[in-house]
Amino acid sequence: MESYRKKACVSEDISKQRVTLVDDRRSLDQAVKILLRYFIIGLDAKVKRKRSIKYVSHIIFATSNELIVVDVRAIGRMPHFHYSDWSALGSLLGDSMITKIGFNMQQKQQLIKDVLCGVFLNGVVDLREAFRAIELTNPSLSAPRGAPCEGLRALRKICYNLLDKQMPDDSCEIPELGPLSVVAKHAVVMEAFIVFHAYIELDRRVRPQNLSALIQELLREPSPGQFLTLSVPWSSVHFVDTVDSYLDAVEYLNECSILGFDSEWKPNKGPIRMALLQVASEDKVFLFDVMALHKILTFGDWTLLKSIFTDPNKLKLGFDTRDDSKLLEDFMGPLSMSSVTDMGVVMRAMEKLRPECMYQRDGYVFPVVRGLSRLCNILLGRPLNKSKKLSMTNWEKRPLARSSLEYAALDAHCLVLCWKELIQRLGPTAEDLIEISVIAYNVETEALKSVL
Repeated sequence: MESYRKKACVSEDISKQRVTLVDDRRSLDQAVKILLRYFIIGLDAKVKRKRSIKYVSHIIFATSNELIVVDVRAIGRMPHFHYSDWSALGSLLGDSMITKIGFNMQQKQQLIKDVLCGVFLNGVVDLREAFRAIELTNPSLSAPRGAPCEGLRALRKICYNLLDKQMPDDSCEIPELGPLSVVAKHAVVMEAFIVFHAYIELDRRVRPQNLSALIQELLREPSPGQFLTLSVPWSSVHFVDTVDSYLDAVEYLNECSILGFDSEWKPNKGPIRMALLQVASEDKVFLFDVMALHKILTFGDWTLLKSIFTDPNKLKLGFDTRDDSKLLEDFMGPLSMSSVTDMGVVMRAMEKLRPECMYQRDGYVFPVVRGLSRLCNILLGRPLNKSKKLSMTNWEKRPLARSSLEYAALDAHCLVLCWKELIQRLGPTAEDLIEISVIAYNVETEALKSVL
């Protein structure tokens, strides 16, 4: 951490840039003319919230020596303002020949599109995703000069590694009205400045390769034929929604020593409740219809399933299990789960401390996949299909489509397969090695949290 503390602040570089505030037609037209001179520009949007509505207050552009801040609300309040006043800026942002470098751009693009009356942004590179992909596939390109700093994330890490600078600890509020103060200018333009200059540095490092082509390849999504599919026959997937099927499932699961589990719920912004509980062995998968069972099972019936989760002799495998354990308590009552291994923590610990075990024997690890999908890609050779169409299913709807049921079954079953593959790679002392790695990773993570 010592080397991190000694880095110069990026604000010193920002202070050397010319910052232009755009708040009327004339300055907007001049700004567009300036930006059209460049093939690469930094782009950011400051998003604010009023009640439940999000909107863009400022759009920021960065070039090699200039920072342009477009005050969206001031322009919108101009006398005789018309949406056609945005047309020149819309043409600039829609031009695919001009590369726009942003950070965490998914929501920002949509909100900018709303400002510009539906103009679609082309040529946008999300540096957050690009940097992560490069870090995973070619760490030397994204490494800092000198000693690395563990624990930094996202934009701070990009600033540290690529610009050799430190971001200030505190950010400033963005003023709604009036001219920007010197301090506020730095807060408003900082992200655009960092991503633009970081991209230029990355471009320098990858030469003679083409950075744009490299990023496009790294951010390539898997095709439908490259996803992992359910390896047990469909006859081994059981939908549990009656008392008899529930008792049969619990009887079978009581004979198993290793189980994978997951849960699904209706995606919404309010409180969540479990709609489906998936529990898998190596040979079978049970999909418990929690909504139907809740109406017909007694509290005593639920204790039969609860005893499986509290049994210290059965290994339960989940992935980022905090939500699952909370939701189980909603219908099982207080639950002290025993012998639960969070494969999310295992993956992060092994990648950090034993990377030699986390490799793909055949095929390709897609840098864009994350979470459980990435674990499957590494250990089983193929990622999971986590498309919004499947992951954002209304899990309270009945009947569920076959594709949704397969998705749910695979989420639990793949955990058992990943565990067995990892045990095989690590050899006879595998479980001890995993336990030690997880403990060391958790201790290091907590230590970093206390320092940063």
